[in-house]
Amino acid sequence: MPVLAATLGVLGGVGGAFVGGWVANEGQVKGFTREREAAMQDLRIEAYGNFIAIAEQVDGLYLAHAPGNRSPADNKEIDDALTRLLVAKARVGLVAQGPADSDVNEAAYAVVGELYKVRETASDDRDLRPYVAKANHFLIVARDEING
Repeated sequence: MPVLAATLGVLGGVGGAFVGGWVANEGQVKGFTREREAAMQDLRIEAYGNFIAIAEQVDGLYLAHAPGNRSPADNKEIDDALTRLLVAKARVGLVAQGPADSDVNEAAYAVVGELYKVRETASDDRDLRPYVAKANHFLIVARDEING
């Protein structure tokens, strides 16, 4: 009888250790998952904010340098900003949730497209309202994705 009691005690101890370890591991996995989700959200916020900030910089350069009065240095400054915008757009694509044709990616492509259209416009009566509308749409869908 004492052997049976000892055996049951050992089996109970091993079983308890197994269950306790399993529960602890599950809690740790959930904790790591929450941390990763929070880190990805931080990356999204940074990438989306950086993208729209560079887009606004390009917009400001267009307003500051009229097409008929641009120097080669002005054109280089605009081209450099457009290059930074493309890099920022690529980063948006890397951190956006969902497929490549998600709302955030589509909105970012639309912003880039509008700014390149303005780049090709040679007159001083450029209309930046389509860019502003697309930038506002990007902000809305980015905010929805981050909060959502």
